[in-house]
Amino acid sequence: MNKYIVSAASFAFLATTSSAALAADPVFYEPSPSPIMAPVSLYDWTGFYAGVNAGFGGGTYRHPLSFNGTEFLSANVTSSGFVLGGQVGYNMHFDSFVAGVEADLQWANVRGQLDLSVPAAIFPPGGDLAFGTEVNWFGTVRARLGYTPDDRMMVYGTGGFAYGGMRSYVRGTGGFAGIDESATSSRWGWTIGGGAEYAFTDALSLKTEYLYTDLGRSNIATFDLGGGDTLSIDRRVSFHTVRAGLNFHF
Repeated sequence: MNKYIVSAASFAFLATTSSAALAADPVFYEPSPSPIMAPVSLYDWTGFYAGVNAGFGGGTYRHPLSFNGTEFLSANVTSSGFVLGGQVGYNMHFDSFVAGVEADLQWANVRGQLDLSVPAAIFPPGGDLAFGTEVNWFGTVRARLGYTPDDRMMVYGTGGFAYGGMRSYVRGTGGFAGIDESATSSRWGWTIGGGAEYAFTDALSLKTEYLYTDLGRSNIATFDLGGGDTLSIDRRVSFHTVRAGLNFHF
């Protein structure tokens, strides 16, 4: 009987102790704070920039020959050479688009020469003519409209007006022995193209660009053949350029 009394007392003591423990203040464990995410940095193309560029140019210079104002032959000269220059501009970035304006000035040696034999059946008395034209420098002022598939990458179209200085000459032998003329002048025209630009730092970007430039048609020389007849030799200058450039953004 005593054994049962001791067991009952022990059970009562344990139950009382457990109840007291359950009645004590509960312990709460706070969850670990979520990591703070750094804000995403988006590149802004807005602002002024300046840079340098270099590339290659080439095309076909046409040299139309006209007798009494009627074109009867065109000497097409294949040209090529290097270009080197600099550019300045300003961009405005809104949403995924960039609008801006850019001006550049280039040194160039895009030149070519063609030796042409003119049969007497086409233009008596016949002979040989050497045509040459070289673009020595040119510049453009263009609008640019770009799209940014990535905040640091921009693809764009561009277009505007162009100007340049060139030298042309024509020299003759045989029936054209009296022809030895040259002309140096500056011309206005237009240009259109496109490119892509990537900002690899906040201040520096690398671009590649293609432009087609047309400086129009002008006269090299007009010869009086006597009897009221004239021979005019003109030039029509257009060319392509592909270049790479480095821009510094202020």
